[in-house]
Amino acid sequence: MKLGTLLLGLLVFFLLWKNIESKSTTAPTIDFDKAIVIDVRSPKEFAGGHIENAINLPIDTITEDELLSLASKDQPIVLYCHSGGRASMVHRRMTDWGFSTVYNLKTQSGVKKAMKLP
Repeated sequence: MKLGTLLLGLLVFFLLWKNIESKSTTAPTIDFDKAIVIDVRSPKEFAGGHIENAINLPIDTITEDELLSLASKDQPIVLYCHSGGRASMVHRRMTDWGFSTVYNLKTQSGVKKAMKLP
């Protein structure tokens, strides 16, 4: 019985590990020529360094109307912040507002990696 339980546990671990590994290595294909990159950090954080051509729309002030003045609801939009938490919250809001192609790349380094920048 112990061997069966151990084997079942190892099987579950392996399946979960493969699932996590495939999610972490699969990057979305984003057309950055059409995408708008939005930094949802504070203006002070943005001033300390940001992705070139990114637009600063802080999480505490961003509105649907403001977004619609910049992009259509089906235009690719890339979000990032310091660690991904604020970008995740804005991503949920934007989905609720009907934006269909929103990517949370979490951090500046995540955006750079997706854009294949140094």
